[in-house]
Amino acid sequence: MGVVEARGARVRVRRLWAVALLLVVTGGLYYWIWYWRVNRELREYGRAFGPPNPLEVDLRRSLLAVTLGGLVLVPAAVSVGRTFERITRAERLSGAARPLSAGAGLALFVVALALSLVATPIVLDVVPISPHVGTALSVVALLLLGAKLAYTQHHVNEIWRREHARA
Repeated sequence: MGVVEARGARVRVRRLWAVALLLVVTGGLYYWIWYWRVNRELREYGRAFGPPNPLEVDLRRSLLAVTLGGLVLVPAAVSVGRTFERITRAERLSGAARPLSAGAGLALFVVALALSLVATPIVLDVVPISPHVGTALSVVALLLLGAKLAYTQHHVNEIWRREHARA
């Protein structure tokens, strides 16, 4: 389907396997690109519902929270939780019958982030974990983050498909 219009916002229906593959191939860096784009699309879609925008987001602050804030876990978890709230609101606005489970998505994200933090070289130097275990933890973290990304993107795609069908 690619790029579609949803109430005046240009949004992208993304292939789930492509999102997960890009995440793995880039070693997790694609997550930040995806996070920015999805939040921007939600914000633009929300503008169609008039002021105040029910899906408003400060993109720079959200990205900062999942990048640098991810080093201490809490800001990243809060930002991801708020993104899930935005997606759930957007699902309601588009008429979804079964919204995403923010708890499941947030749990996947927090566990993935915690595992990746434990697997960092700084922590591995302090905690007696073998480099092989650190690598395994990093791979598991990436797979969990990929699952979270695919799950979230599935729900975002459904919003865009409903809106495209309505137009």
